[in-house]
Amino acid sequence: MNNMNILIAMDESENALRAVEYLAKYFTPDHRVTLFHVMVDSQAICNLSSPELTPYFLAQQAGLCTLDDKKKELVQKALEQARDVLMQAG
Repeated sequence: MNNMNILIAMDESENALRAVEYLAKYFTPDHRVTLFHVMVDSQAICNLSSPELTPYFLAQQAGLCTLDDKKKELVQKALEQARDVLMQAG
């Protein structure tokens, strides 16, 4: 099992961190680990500006972009925490 590539799907959940902790405990530093997360690119929605946009959409637009920014922060924190777990394990 040396030089195995391992892909871990990450989000901000406790289950994702548990997967990283399991990996750190049972696999060796010879394994190549990639932490992977996919986010929808909502920047286009945040930048929309058109007279055809409905008042409802315009009212919700700022909130959506704020939630998106918060989600990015949470995921970044989770990725950093996972990286720390793996680094401490060797």
